[in-house]
Amino acid sequence: MLLNAFPIDTFTPQINGCQRVMMAINLGLERVEDLLHALGDPHKRIDIIHVAGTNGKGSVTAYIANILKCSGKRVGRFNSPHLVTPVDAIRIDESIVDQHIYDAFRMRVEHISTSKNINATIFEITTATAFSIFADRKVEIGVIEVGMGGRLDATNVHPMPLVCCITNIGLDHMEFLGDNIKKIALEKAGIFRPHAKAVVGPQADDNALAVLVTAANDLECHLIVVESASHLTDDHRSVAVCFRDESVKVELPLMGDFQLENVATAVAASEQIPHVRKEHIVEGIMKTRWPGRLEFVDIDTSRGVERILVDGAHNEAAAKSLRVAVDQILDFENILGNDAALCKVGWIFGASRGKDLASVLNVLVREGDLVCATEFGMVEDMPWIKCTPCSEIWDISGRLKVKMNLAMALDEFPARHRNYQNNNLEALPKAAGNHLPTTQPAQQQNQKVVVNVPDQIVDRKQNKVYTKGSLLGEGGFAQCYQVSDSNSQAFAAKVIPKLSLRTPKQKHKLFAEIKIHQMLSHPNIVKFHHVFEDDHNVYMILELCHNKTFVDLLRKRRRMTETEVRYYMLQLLGGVQYMHGQRVIHRDLKLGNLFISSDMHLKIGDFGLAAILKHDGERKKTICGTPNYIAPEVLFDTSNGHSFEVDIWSLGVVMYTMLIGKPPFQTKDVKSIYKKIRENSYEFPLSIDVSDAGRSLIASLLNSRPESRPGIDDVLLHSYFREPIPCSIPISALHETPEFPSLMRKWHNTTTTLTASSLLSGFSTLSLSANQNSRHAARTVLAEIGLQAATQTRAITTTTVNSMSGHAELPVSDNPSPSGAPSSSRQVQMPGAYVSSPLSYETRVHGVRPKRTLTRESTLPKIPQVQSPKSSTSPTLQPQCARSSTKSPSTSSITTSLTTVAVVASQPLPRPTSPPAPKNFRMSTLETRLNTHSNFQSTSTTPLSQSVNSSTAVRKINDIKPLTPPVAFRQSVSGPSTSASRYVNVLEAMQENLSKALYDMKSGVLSKYISTNQVVKAPKEFISKWIDYSNKYGLGYQLTNGCVGVYFNDSTSIILAPDHHHFEYLYCERDTNKNSIHRQPYTMSTYPQELNKKVSLLLHFKSYMQENLFQACTLQSSDTTATQNLEFLTKYMRTKHGVVFRLSNRVVQINFFDHSKIVLSNDAHTITFIDKSRTMFTFALSSLISANTSQKPDITERLNYARDIIQQMVIKKKLRTSSV
Repeated sequence: MLLNAFPIDTFTPQINGCQRVMMAINLGLERVEDLLHALGDPHKRIDIIHVAGTNGKGSVTAYIANILKCSGKRVGRFNSPHLVTPVDAIRIDESIVDQHIYDAFRMRVEHISTSKNINATIFEITTATAFSIFADRKVEIGVIEVGMGGRLDATNVHPMPLVCCITNIGLDHMEFLGDNIKKIALEKAGIFRPHAKAVVGPQADDNALAVLVTAANDLECHLIVVESASHLTDDHRSVAVCFRDESVKVELPLMGDFQLENVATAVAASEQIPHVRKEHIVEGIMKTRWPGRLEFVDIDTSRGVERILVDGAHNEAAAKSLRVAVDQILDFENILGNDAALCKVGWIFGASRGKDLASVLNVLVREGDLVCATEFGMVEDMPWIKCTPCSEIWDISGRLKVKMNLAMALDEFPARHRNYQNNNLEALPKAAGNHLPTTQPAQQQNQKVVVNVPDQIVDRKQNKVYTKGSLLGEGGFAQCYQVSDSNSQAFAAKVIPKLSLRTPKQKHKLFAEIKIHQMLSHPNIVKFHHVFEDDHNVYMILELCHNKTFVDLLRKRRRMTETEVRYYMLQLLGGVQYMHGQRVIHRDLKLGNLFISSDMHLKIGDFGLAAILKHDGERKKTICGTPNYIAPEVLFDTSNGHSFEVDIWSLGVVMYTMLIGKPPFQTKDVKSIYKKIRENSYEFPLSIDVSDAGRSLIASLLNSRPESRPGIDDVLLHSYFREPIPCSIPISALHETPEFPSLMRKWHNTTTTLTASSLLSGFSTLSLSANQNSRHAARTVLAEIGLQAATQTRAITTTTVNSMSGHAELPVSDNPSPSGAPSSSRQVQMPGAYVSSPLSYETRVHGVRPKRTLTRESTLPKIPQVQSPKSSTSPTLQPQCARSSTKSPSTSSITTSLTTVAVVASQPLPRPTSPPAPKNFRMSTLETRLNTHSNFQSTSTTPLSQSVNSSTAVRKINDIKPLTPPVAFRQSVSGPSTSASRYVNVLEAMQENLSKALYDMKSGVLSKYISTNQVVKAPKEFISKWIDYSNKYGLGYQLTNGCVGVYFNDSTSIILAPDHHHFEYLYCERDTNKNSIHRQPYTMSTYPQELNKKVSLLLHFKSYMQENLFQACTLQSSDTTATQNLEFLTKYMRTKHGVVFRLSNRVVQINFFDHSKIVLSNDAHTITFIDKSRTMFTFALSSLISANTSQKPDITERLNYARDIIQQMVIKKKLRTSSV
């Protein structure tokens, strides 16, 4: 439960050896006003938005602060109570203030309170500290949360807030605020000011609303009453709010339907700030994070990592909202195909004294739930809060009418109560060994229900009437009719009788189908229009596909030509890739669920067995599918589960069936089908001619090992799709083999850009390369350089090879065109009419894509046309790769002396998703890791496959001791990484050169100590990709020469050569009073057993980076043939503003959190700078001195920071050396 203040008390803390008595809770404004006046009235130097209420005020302040920040304001936020320590209650621009800053201001406030005999309470001192920090740090608007009540609260001191906002009011703190809702509401209304803008959020109690409205009217406030948002619920994740008379749809970043009302209240308050615009609302809401509010966290137990949902509910009203939210989460678990939703809930429950625990527990806990009581210790700065003993919680629980189970510890929770575990809660029986289902999986044997459909179907929600037409089809639970509305527009209506929904599981299954189909929007997926119900049936109004399904086509045609199959497989691949981008697995792709539209396009339908993956690497274990199409892992590997690969298998079955006329494993009975699937036994009839390319593609899709099946981008690169493809399919193809008098020309063995409406349906351009060495050709390049997109909180549209993943792929060539030379790409229109303007590029770039991304909209980000960089007169590094970029003022001013090297054009991406990961994989980002790990925590995490997914493997991998190499293999690392002293020398040289140069920049006079004879050349190797999994394993990285390495948490490293065969294992040993790094050379085919785990991790990191992360730049000067004495990462660390990498080649690289980067080489005489727009420059340090430094603040600012960081590194290194 959320911890709040209760009885008035005093305590005597020890501060620096002195005692002072401070009051705990003593409402009133006199003391805090005296204190603030003595401090110079800092609260009057800022504008504020004041937020009071019982429930939701913390979330509302977080939303408002993020909106204002996105609008360009410098924003302070003050919340009460703090979550862990007092400092986390004070934020500037959504970053917690520095502890040292807080301590300094706090000590000053306490000193004034004591010296002037004010004797302020703790909360008054904290409030004064917050105002003082905000005023000193030039905060423009402070978003201030009331501590308790409002009228006499210490925060209620500002003469005229910009907005006075009150959220939902309930019964709480009645010993201070009053014994009924009216009295409490009147105390809250005390924050209103005469003629001020007052916003009142939705109120659960009309009496509270009446009091607030009366109080506002008495003060002649400009009153805005926010309407209840309950009717705005769409999918529990989005809400349409009114902003200046315009409906704005925003995504909910925080869970719980009560957040709908919080968002509406925050938007109404933000609307009162004139400069706030619609885009600020959308972005600000999306970026809001509120720790401890319906937040999933992972904790270690004796059974491994347990996922726990954390929230606080400090009164009965909040408990009701929490219970509703938990129920909705469990419902969503069902949508995800997780039968755990039907289980009871396990509650870990703790509370402070003075709470009405009986009321809270009575609302939270239901019959059969399990309660584990817990206690907490001393709360910092709130010593008057006392914990309720576990025995008392158990005693209260035992007296409730609801019967529950009690547990002494979390480990006593039975598995059926652990609702948030990774796929080990499936309630369905599992098939094992030869005990296979003899009927279609996941279909219940239910008595047939007669569907009574009226001739006139009335939709009361939308006041529409549909006229029933002919029966289109019939299934186990539903019938599908053609219907038409009053405008004679035709639709398909799927009708599900309510009598068939006998069990909660059946209801949840239907709910899942509706919610999944609703969220999908793609030209190759049957469009979902609407759903409604009457007294007897549920109606799903869908797009009508006039030409029925491919089953009907094959019934008349028997089989299809390879030309047709290519045409339709491209469309099918586009739809499936889009679904996977939404983390949706269809799990029942078959000819009967593939529909044909009036214009002969393929449409995927029937999402009755579909499931959503909640997180990267999740595996489903429910046995489901159609026997002829079901993948082997669904039947025979339920322990490991299944994922997106089951749809790839089904694609192979579909393709085979289209070509041959029957499924590959078709036999007379289901058991025999399963046997053939297990043995992967099928053949191509001799009487039917299928091309070698077609056979090869089917064989790869029908690989028994799911991890060996190709991804969709690999399928698109298959030679099967390099044969002629028609521009359209005639309607006559429904009955007879079509003739194609004009086919598209065969794709040449050169890079060709293909505009494919069948795949991308008018949204993007797909690039395919005939060069088999270029596997990136069907992938996107719009990814972040080095710094991973996990730091980005703004979700944007991405397309991989389809309309929705939001990325456009650029062609890749082994011999890229020179800068400025036009590409040899040509545009070829694919079948269909949904083609948008193709993206044009004049230069080639290198990159890979985030494999799957959860997105919401279906628009392609606009990408500017690539402009060739103009060469300069100064001798500099020649450009190796190019990008489109609009020159910023900071770059244009330097172009006369620098050569621009463009790196990549992109927009910020959502965190990349990936194929299956271990069950215990923990998602995290750099911004959320605030620990002081000696190695910095990077911004991207990566899933690892099941070979290392057990808790045992996790523990053992870091227990591997550095191997003692045979004498024949033992050698010391030569060069700059041999000893600590040599590195100090490098750092000292960099510090000295940077310091002199930065000093000379102020005077404009070049120092004689700054070399002007240095060759301006970028380092051959620096970090181009990296991923962080140091909470368990370490940091993976890739260098610009193709080397891939892992820096493990035990300070050992593996570095893989560019040939991906040779590697070196590095470890540190102390030799004659110094630490030296030693290498052991191995190959991927010969290495000791002790390295199995680390090599496995290396391969996983390598695979993930290759498939998901963008490579900044490949330098032609890099040595890609080296197999020994490879360069490697020696240290990495996190700083306040970025990440510092130190490499063995005397390079120091800093990746800043604003996406700019500095690479220092040649003792910092050579600077490589990548700016925020991702344009790269390499120049001599001396060239900065003669130029106008005011025109390049981005560079000088970062060089100043780099010098300071290196100076700290030198000092720390010397201190360590001297202590030794």
